[in-house]
Amino acid sequence: MTLPRQFLSRCPSCLTNFVQLWCDFTCSPNQANFVRVIASTDDLHLVENKTQYVTEVAYYVRESYADGLFQSCKDVRAIGTDYALSFMCGVSITECDISRWFTFLGTYNEDIGVPFHITFIPTPSLPEDQSNVLNSTALDIRPPTTRVLLCSEAAYPNGPSCSCQDCPQSCVAESPFPFIVQEECQVASFDCMLILSLFGFGGLCFAVLFFAMMYHSLKRNQDGGDLSDFKPAGGTLDDADLGAIDTLGSWIESQLELVCAHYGQLCVKHPLAVFAFGTLIAVLCSSGMLFVRFTTDPVELWSSRTSRARGEKYFFDSEFGPFYRMEQLIMYPRDQSFWLHENQSDLFELGFYGPALRKAFLQDVLS
Repeated sequence: MTLPRQFLSRCPSCLTNFVQLWCDFTCSPNQANFVRVIASTDDLHLVENKTQYVTEVAYYVRESYADGLFQSCKDVRAIGTDYALSFMCGVSITECDISRWFTFLGTYNEDIGVPFHITFIPTPSLPEDQSNVLNSTALDIRPPTTRVLLCSEAAYPNGPSCSCQDCPQSCVAESPFPFIVQEECQVASFDCMLILSLFGFGGLCFAVLFFAMMYHSLKRNQDGGDLSDFKPAGGTLDDADLGAIDTLGSWIESQLELVCAHYGQLCVKHPLAVFAFGTLIAVLCSSGMLFVRFTTDPVELWSSRTSRARGEKYFFDSEFGPFYRMEQLIMYPRDQSFWLHENQSDLFELGFYGPALRKAFLQDVLS
């Protein structure tokens, strides 16, 4: 059960149903009621004491249990986005059903722990009166009445059930988002948005016209008015103060003009000296570039010299040698044809294998 447990452990109820199927087959005290020997042999090459051993049996399973087992396991995922039954059915999940799954599980294969061929026979569940009539016949077949668990049920009390990803029945439906009724707003059979747009446009036009009229009126009054009676308010600047400010500004402007004029004359009279002086200043300012060091070593970039990681690296390199990442090596056979090989574990497809699985090629790779 190691391999099935790895594939089905994501869903406890599915794994419990699967384990119970084989527990009834091997450990049930009523095994004789639902297991029949179909074929046996006493091959002297295999058994030294000439004792007969079973080579094929029939296992009668209730149809309800078989269907419940398949329904609880069909959505369980194993690796990534692939389904568990894709590995346990012999075919893809879209082609897998309970008949093919049972056929794959019952096929003789020592590699997966099936010592003889097992034929699963689904048997309908009969009422009590019909079951008694059936039991009185020569067959006397009574399949186990083990209860099958739904994938949304817990395998044991207070235990977890299958997740929503592995069991759609476990998904809890979220409450629907409340529906907002869109009510229409109308004013005198006109849409409210149209009314608001008209009022807004009218208000904007009124504001523009109002400010235009006010500007025109004020400008006309200023042009025709008499300003002879205007008197400066207290606290304003007098002529002396305005003269001092103008004098200071004029002096600063004249000094800037004088300095720029002298600098221009110097550049015109001594262009080489000015160019050499500028170059010298640029070289002096750029001399720090000589001491720039670009770190490209990942070890220096990601760890300090005094860090623990750097110390462990130095210890490993000194004791065992430097570590280098292995390069990828791709080998392929010259013969790219597929080849047919007997495959007892797959009854639905021919056993065609790729050229990379040829024994001679693998031996050449290992050598």
